[in-house]
Amino acid sequence: MSRADNMSEASTVIAGIATEVGRLSVDIADVTGNIEEVRTLVEDQARNFVQISEGTRETAGSNRRIAEVAAQTQTVAAHAHHSVVAANQEIHNSLGAIQSLVTSVSSIGAQLASLDAAMRRVSSVTGAIDRIARQTNLLALNATIEAARSGEAGRGFAVVAGEVKALARETTGATAEIASVLAELTQQVRTLSEHSADGSRHADAVGRSTQTIGSVMSAVGQAVAQVDDNAQRIAGATEDISQRCGQLEGVVGAMSVGVGKSTDALAQAAERSQRVLSGSEAILQMTASSGFETADSKFIEAAVDAAKKIEGRLKQALDRGELTVADLFDKNLAPIAGTNPVQYMTRYIPFLDREIQPLVDPLLELDERMVFCAPIDHNRLIPSHNPQFRKPQGKDPVWNAANCRNRRQFLDKTAAAIVVSTQPFLLQTYRRDMGGGVFALMKDASAPIRVNGQHWGGIRVCYRA
Repeated sequence: MSRADNMSEASTVIAGIATEVGRLSVDIADVTGNIEEVRTLVEDQARNFVQISEGTRETAGSNRRIAEVAAQTQTVAAHAHHSVVAANQEIHNSLGAIQSLVTSVSSIGAQLASLDAAMRRVSSVTGAIDRIARQTNLLALNATIEAARSGEAGRGFAVVAGEVKALARETTGATAEIASVLAELTQQVRTLSEHSADGSRHADAVGRSTQTIGSVMSAVGQAVAQVDDNAQRIAGATEDISQRCGQLEGVVGAMSVGVGKSTDALAQAAERSQRVLSGSEAILQMTASSGFETADSKFIEAAVDAAKKIEGRLKQALDRGELTVADLFDKNLAPIAGTNPVQYMTRYIPFLDREIQPLVDPLLELDERMVFCAPIDHNRLIPSHNPQFRKPQGKDPVWNAANCRNRRQFLDKTAAAIVVSTQPFLLQTYRRDMGGGVFALMKDASAPIRVNGQHWGGIRVCYRA
């Protein structure tokens, strides 16, 4: 077999290896991306479990405090219940005493009424005696006159008539005094009767009020008894909740430990898959560097050629004073207000939008698999971008993430490798986050960009795997 045939066969073998390794790299990149995504989700779940565990402990603590308050409430309610029962008994006793008082006052009123009637009868009798005394006095006067006419024969009768007259006068004086006393007693009895009637009315009102208070106290006693019963139920419920919280805390703790172990295992799996991906990319890099044509060769050549054009235009800008080196290495990232995801502005971005991006946009016509071609700088910014990815932002962050990718910072592994790489080119595979949970499997051929011998960034030629 001739040397040319050997070279042709070697080229075919290398191209085949490059194709297979490229497919393997893409598959590994997909698996690695999935593992990273699952690891992120599990880490989120682990944090959630920690929060749930903390929440369970806090709930248990709150429940214990509720149980303590319920126990205190039960103690107070029981004491209040006993106090209300005792007060209710006292009120009932007082009510009985007041009712007895009302009866007594009413009885006194009746007795005073009887006394008043008796006094009126005595007054009537006294009046009759007074009339008899006046008549007796009149008769005694007539007897005296007749005795005087009779002379010596009527002298004895005159003495008797005088004594009768004197008795009549004394009787009249006595009846007058009795009438005065009876009038005074009658007035006092009437006053006492009025007071007794008022007292009876007040006592009756107090009796009714006491009955109302008794009813209220009975209702209060029932309410306090219900509070006591409810407090007992709450205490029982909080005890049950405490037991369940304790069980839940143990389960959540065990689950948290399990999720933590899963996170560690996924982290190790992600690390191993990254190493495998790096190994496959290294093989892919070697096949691309072999000098033989592979499926990625034209993309690599396009990246290297674009990097040279960009370096030439930047040197020309420095020579003409359009930019300074300090401008190109500006580290002051100024967030653009109202952007989501956040976009930034630097001193060099307007120049790149105007002068550099037109140099690389034509590369989109290189192959139907092309997705984008854009520089990435020392700030890990994609400062300028192709027309379909530099649209003005709208209100939807998901749409913005997919369509407004210029002036944004990218911190993924692929971008980080390009920013620091000094190799003539890099060939990487990765999952591109398009926003909204959408990913695209990509290959990324890049070449470094230098300014006055200083590494500035690189140019990325990205295409579908």
